[in-house]
Amino acid sequence: MTLTGITSNIPHGLDVRTVLKHMGPHRYLQVTLSAGHSPVEDWTLEMKVPAAIIGIYGAKYDAVSASRYKITPDPWIRAIPMGGKVNFGVLLGS
Repeated sequence: MTLTGITSNIPHGLDVRTVLKHMGPHRYLQVTLSAGHSPVEDWTLEMKVPAAIIGIYGAKYDAVSASRYKITPDPWIRAIPMGGKVNFGVLLGS
């Protein structure tokens, strides 16, 4: 399974890192968002993945199309302070 990536709506100054892990028949995507030299008060991401999202923590998702999802943060990770990091995780179907 190949992650095709976080594709749009990345706020200026926000660095996005992903790690894809295997968990039995499923894949788990850990996403880390890092603010640079200025805080990020709110963020939304759009990601394209090769399988359906079957679970998520730290964020919410809405399907945009069959393989594209809009990701919005849970309230406690909405603001990222200057130099700060937040994480959320996505469980992908097989």
